[in-house]
Amino acid sequence: FFYVVSSAGYSNMEQFSPPHGLLGSFWFQIVPGCFYGVDSFFVMSGFLCAYGLQNKVFHRQENRTPAAFSAKYLQFGFMRWLRLIPAQMFCMALVVNVLPFLGTGILWNMEKPDGHHCYDAAGAGKCSQYWWVNLLFLQDLD
Repeated sequence: FFYVVSSAGYSNMEQFSPPHGLLGSFWFQIVPGCFYGVDSFFVMSGFLCAYGLQNKVFHRQENRTPAAFSAKYLQFGFMRWLRLIPAQMFCMALVVNVLPFLGTGILWNMEKPDGHHCYDAAGAGKCSQYWWVNLLFLQDLD
């Protein structure tokens, strides 16, 4: 889990380059290779979902018809949505309600001429307006 999470946000390699960066330490040398960890996590997740669906659908003979498979597939998708959406809505609530109070400094709280704040670029403004798009998982459709 640490392998996947630690690879998500390190793009400025000047902060990590030896001799004084984090890559100078032995335990931090795995971070540049973590991109493969994220890809392998997605592959394993896909296989696990397919295996779970196969066990639910093909375990019984009556589920092998096209109509029963369609019903089980929709049920599987809905149950997956129900598992994911509470965590996503909790994170969005944190971004909208807590994130504006976490930053410090002149630039973080500075009001721009158009009335927005600098922390709006972190997502607080858009999340409070378009929360329903994330609820339906449509955020990548432009």
